Amino acid sequence: MNSPATADEAKPWPHGSRVIELRTVVILHATKRAATALGAMPFREGEPSGTSRLGNWYVNLIEWDGPYFYLFTSERSLLSVVVPADQQNILHEFVRRVTNLLSMIGVPNETIEREYEHFRDMAVATTRNRSVLGSMNDIAWSVMVRLEKGPHPVSLSMLELELSEIPMSAIAKKKTDLDYPKDVAREIMGLPRREWVM
Repeated sequence: MNSPATADEAKPWPHGSRVIELRTVVILHATKRAATALGAMPFREGEPSGTSRLGNWYVNLIEWDGPYFYLFTSERSLLSVVVPADQQNILHEFVRRVTNLLSMIGVPNETIEREYEHFRDMAVATTRNRSVLGSMNDIAWSVMVRLEKGPHPVSLSMLELELSEIPMSAIAKKKTDLDYPKDVAREIMGLPRREWVM
């Protein structure tokens, strides 16, 4: 099935990323389905510690009536990117989309470059945060609705920016509040919140 989304507007970055067994900088907590599709063997104990300011990432392979896609979500901010499952190098595209989204929410290039250094090596671990998985179910539903309704082709960059603007309770400082992934991500990167024009 042809994908209704286009990814070629994302900024290219010079190096790919790889799953490794012993040393890691960024940890991907993969669902069983995603780990199998990526051909990765998750750590089950003795998991290394990641160093990315955005924290560990969760990944799931979303299989539905439309084109399959991987959903990658930051554990700390719930910032999310979408990678079509038919991409040749899923992890390279993941990193490319993260750096592109950080640029779109106003993170300076030099800060993005420093964060990018943490994505050169990765390791896969099992999932452990049910709150993040629950949030990812909501995010995946939003993606499926957008991909189904169009207009086509869907710009993944604009879709990911829209996802960053969905208020989420899981990242709010108070249980009764809501917060936005883009704002939480900016704070994590040491930047002030921005006034967003709707």
